[in-house]
Amino acid sequence: MKQNEYSSIPGKLENLNNVFYLMVGVPLLLFGWIYLNRKVLKPWYFFEDDATGAVLHIIILVVAGFVAFRAWRKYRKELSSPDFSRASSFRDKEQILAKVNYFITASRAFYGFLTISTLMVVAGFYLSAEEFYIGAYTILLVMYSVYRPTLDRMMKEMKLSKEEKELLFEAWKNPAS
Repeated sequence: MKQNEYSSIPGKLENLNNVFYLMVGVPLLLFGWIYLNRKVLKPWYFFEDDATGAVLHIIILVVAGFVAFRAWRKYRKELSSPDFSRASSFRDKEQILAKVNYFITASRAFYGFLTISTLMVVAGFYLSAEEFYIGAYTILLVMYSVYRPTLDRMMKEMKLSKEEKELLFEAWKNPAS
């Protein structure tokens, strides 16, 4: 494999960062607008009834929580799958690149499902203006921040050997060589 193909790893991680910030930013803008206008927004008429509103709140929060939890489980399972582990059985640059690509694919799926969960919470906040959705949204933002795509996070999640970490650092420091 050519060196310039291997050194595309910083570009791949930058691309993943752009996707991540887009998936965090869109719900954040919607949430910010709703939060600033919550005094003038009227709750959807289904939320005005106590019993129906409570059931709808529970459904939204449980489904959003389930989607976020399922996304996290799938992400963890993908990164511990035999295909991912098999990529680490060889110590050459091509296998590390394959492992990085696998990590990026799993991360994009994780961020996509986390965004769906976040949008559900934002929609619940918009429809009802209940403040406990702020807490649910904050929990999801903490999940986003914990799993933000950085080089350190990537190396930790990929469980690289010392030799593989050195190869990645070299590619990171000298992307054009």
